[in-house]
Parts: sequence; C-alpha cells; structure tokens
Amino acid sequence: MTRKHVINLLKFGGGVVVLLSINACASIKLPSLDLIKLPEFRQDAENLGDYPNVEEAPALPKEVGSDSLWDSRADKIIKTRDLFNAPTEPDRPVTDDQINQEIDRLTASVNEYRKDDPPQ
Repeated sequence: MTRKHVINLLKFGGGVVVLLSINACASIKLPSLDLIKLPEFRQDAENLGDYPNVEEAPALPKEVGSDSLWDSRADKIIKTRDLFNAPTEPDRPVTDDQINQEIDRLTASVNEYRKDDPPQ
C-alpha cells in the first residue's frame, strides 16, 4: 500500500466515524422538558404580563442630523482626545512623606474653600 492509499483510507474511515456519530446522536430520544411547570419558573411565567403592542412603540426621531454633521462632531471629539497629555512619571521618586504632605496641603485647601459654605 502506498502512502496515498493509507491517507485515503484514513479519510474514509474518519468520515465513516463522523457519520456514525451523527447518526447515533440523532437517534437518541431526549426528554420533553416543560420548564414552566417547574416551581422555580412558575411564578415568573405567571407574572409575565402582556407584551407591548408595536403601535405603542415610540416614534423614531426625525431630526437626527446628516452624516456629515455626525462626522464633523466625531472628528471634533477625536481631536479633543488627541490633545490630551497624560501625566508623566516624575523625574525623581516621590517619597511617602512628600505624598502625605501633598495630601495635607490639598485637604487644607479644600477645608479653606468650604469655610464659606452654608451650614448643613
């Protein structure tokens, strides 16, 4: 037997196995499950209510703008996004004491700003 014959025989055998597997799956009788009769689903099924009517659906908006208007607005948003500069890492490492001092300074600034707020 040549290599070509062996390959063809393996392809044929594989096809037969696949067909037999499909036939076996199709011949299995599955039970008929009525999930609505199960107590877990009964209450939800009974309280479904009515389906909405198509006539009650809201009308589509008529003035949504042209394609070019949407494009220009999208371009504006993209340009604004591209102008954003994320903060970079500091040149020197920041110590925990420096972070705590900055938190204290910002907290004092907020408290100073709140002094003129009406009492709650």
